Amino acid sequence: MPKNLLYITATEERSGKSLIVLGIMQMLKKEVHRVAFFRPMINDTETGQEDPDISLVLNYFKLDMAYEDTYGCTLSEAYELINSGREDEFHDLILDKYKRLEDEYDFILCEGTDFRGQETSFETEINGDIAANLGAQVVLVSSGRKRTLKQIVRQTKMSIDTHVEKGIALTACIINRVPENITSEMIADLINGNGHSIELPIYIVPENAALANPTVAHVKKWLNASVMYGAKGMSALVDSFLIAAMRVENFLEYVTPGCLVITPGDRSDIILGSLAARSSASYPEISGIVLTGGLLPSDSVRKLIEGWSGAPVPIMSVQGHTFQAIQLLNELYSHIDADDVQRIATA
Repeated sequence: MPKNLLYITATEERSGKSLIVLGIMQMLKKEVHRVAFFRPMINDTETGQEDPDISLVLNYFKLDMAYEDTYGCTLSEAYELINSGREDEFHDLILDKYKRLEDEYDFILCEGTDFRGQETSFETEINGDIAANLGAQVVLVSSGRKRTLKQIVRQTKMSIDTHVEKGIALTACIINRVPENITSEMIADLINGNGHSIELPIYIVPENAALANPTVAHVKKWLNASVMYGAKGMSALVDSFLIAAMRVENFLEYVTPGCLVITPGDRSDIILGSLAARSSASYPEISGIVLTGGLLPSDSVRKLIEGWSGAPVPIMSVQGHTFQAIQLLNELYSHIDADDVQRIATA
């Protein structure tokens, strides 16, 4: 079994796998002269766009690799090959690209899929098959977000058993975003007890909003929004999304800390109510406002906002209607860019 290969695979979507990759790559760079990064499969991207995890690792760690050498194929290409009975061809493709790196580098860190495709069971199966074919040591990464101890243990044991049945060599399990009242010892005792077949190191990463939640800047980029006011507040963390479609006196009852208000651009009452709530000690602080439908506030409202020393939160505008905006935001997940020094340091 290769000693110069480690495969990081998630057990579900939004597990925080990228943070684990960052941390492990940081350690490897201190100990190994030449380290490569490889993703057997990546999500399909728009023309000209790069996989965000590959871009982050290449740019932040200054790896001497060409982008096209860092991945095997896209998920859609994998689907096509396997569904057309060409699974051997698919595995040969992955193995060939991996072998090229093996000849040039001292260590290869592999990252599995993001589980954002349409068939998560396919991704679980294929990640395991690839890791087994490469003979890799595997680190499992799962999420403990908003889960009880019992739920975390059940999910983790199922993932461990699935990989062990495939004959995969597990080296550790890391559980991200764990509630502060749960320790790794509590999880490990329950997983490795009751006659469980293997003793596996269990590590946890406590929930940290600074890493888990997107910023207003991420929302802007995701929605392709235009910033109208409050550009200085783009680093604020977004905890939740609040659709404001009711009267302002009712809307204010739903304001929570860090919420991002989504409302049509002609709802002057909601806009002013949101700004007033942000400035009031009686209400939680919102993170920003997204105006939908390509609509803008009336001239008098804009004049009022512009007359202040500065809007207390970012106000952004998008062309799509409210339902389109919230659909897109439901797919938004927090990620780290190479120039996001503060988040990388926190990770």
